[in-house]
Formats: sequence, structure tokens, C-alpha cells
Amino acid sequence: MKVARSSLVAALCAALIALPASPALAKAPRLGKDGASTNWCGYAAATSLTAPDAGSVSDVKGTWTVPSVTGSSNAYSSAWIGIDGYASKTVEQIGTESDWVGGGPRYYAWWEMFPKMSRLIPNVTVKPSDEISAEVRWLSKRVFQLSMVNVTTGETFSTLQRRGNADQSSAEWIVEAPSLGGTLPLAQFSPTTFTDCEATINGHTGPINDSHWLDDRIDLVNFSGTVIASPSSLSAGGRSFTVTRN
Repeated sequence: MKVARSSLVAALCAALIALPASPALAKAPRLGKDGASTNWCGYAAATSLTAPDAGSVSDVKGTWTVPSVTGSSNAYSSAWIGIDGYASKTVEQIGTESDWVGGGPRYYAWWEMFPKMSRLIPNVTVKPSDEISAEVRWLSKRVFQLSMVNVTTGETFSTLQRRGNADQSSAEWIVEAPSLGGTLPLAQFSPTTFTDCEATINGHTGPINDSHWLDDRIDLVNFSGTVIASPSSLSAGGRSFTVTRN
């Protein structure tokens, strides 16, 4: 049985950062099983789907196109790549947000070292159809590098973050319904395609479906079990897939 962690969604500090105000969202555990989760949709990779090896994952990369959102009431979605969270209490992740809040869309970039609060990336602007490339890389015993490039605009971001208790047991490429005390409504987002996805596990670098590890295809379901978002099958090379909102 898999424990999925709700993705990082930026904790907005409107008084400090001149960006549109949005709710401060926090991470909360959500239980999933058999390739289903109440907040995750996409793929995870690990040495085992039941007891992955700690310390095995040192790098994850991916590129995605920022989806547009429509709606009539507040709803939220995150697209991200990261290390941990599949079966651990820490998550090191970076991504973009596509929300429908206050009668209109809001798009922004963020990073997080959960359980610490997430942070905005003010110097990387985000809009629908932008191509985002990101990486989370373990550098040393206590240091991770989280980086992002908006390929469309040329804007870049990188930060070094210290963490001594990271499990480093899984790699993820995810679209998520964020949480604030419980899972929030999932936004009606356009199909989100991830490409150039690869991980480094036990020193070997390869695509999501590399034979050196196992991968898990994860549907996002509501609490009655109805699928509300699903990932496509992996491409022939195992480096791309598309998440579709049902």
C-alpha cells in the first residue's frame, strides 16, 4: 500500500512578494493503493514499490508544458518533479501551479523541501503553454539543488537547500490536487505533457521505465474511487506521457 504525499503548493507571502495573493497551501499525507491516489496523478520510480531502498535516488529531471485552467469556482492543480514522497515523510520538489481562484486563472512557479513550507519563485514567470524544464539533484550528504528553466522565456532559477534526513527512495513526475487540511478541488486543466523524464537511481541514469528499477502509473481518484485524472501510457522510450483531466 503506497502512501502518497500531497504536492507542494506555494505558501504565498503577499506582504513580501509582489505577486497575486492566493491561499497558503500545505502538504498532507494521502493514502493510495494499486496505482491510485486521492491527490497524485503521473508516475513514480523506485527500486521497489513496497519497500524502496533509502539513499538510492540522487537525481530526477523532467520537462512539461504549463496547462491552462478554466472554471467557475476555486480549484487547484500542481505539476512537479521531485525526489521522495512516494513512501517517505520528506519531499524535495519543484513545479508550477495552475489554479482557478477568485473568478480567474493564476499561474506561478514554486519549490519546496517538505515538511518545510513551499516558496514562490518570483523570477520565473509562468503562463499557459510555457515549456518548463526542472531538476532536483542530490549533491552531498546534506545538500540538494533544485533548479528550473522556463525554456520559453529564458528565465532561470536555482537554489541549494540543506536536508539531513531525506529518504531519497523514489522519483516522481506528478500532476496533483494540492491540500489544505484536506485535498482541494482539482482544477479543470488542459492536458499536461511531461517529456525528457529521467532519474538516477543507484548510480544508473535512465527513463521512467528503465529495467534497473520499477515504475508505478498512478491515477488520481476521488474518495468514492472514480478516476478524475489519469496519465497515458509511457512513450516507447519511457521518457514522456500526458496527464488528462477527466
